[in-house]
Amino acid sequence: AHCRVMGNPQRIMILWLLVEKERTVTEIALAIGASMQSTSQHLRILEFSSMVKSHRERHNIFYYLIDNELVKHCPALTNSPKDKLLNPNTD
Repeated sequence: AHCRVMGNPQRIMILWLLVEKERTVTEIALAIGASMQSTSQHLRILEFSSMVKSHRERHNIFYYLIDNELVKHCPALTNSPKDKLLNPNTD
């Protein structure tokens, strides 16, 4: 069921970013090159699908991956999108 949520490459990138560490919406938006609004929508979808959770610290909301093991079980996450971005001719 989780793999269906990842039909969008930006959501896959968000998940890979959250494997590394928890991040704010601003950090995620900058990293994936998307607007804050778009990033927030993707995070809501991931949160509704029980893939990420959030917590507030003062003025910031931090998002984190609920289960890092998820990346091992979903074919869409077997290769980091960062690897593809850094080495685009590896296909």
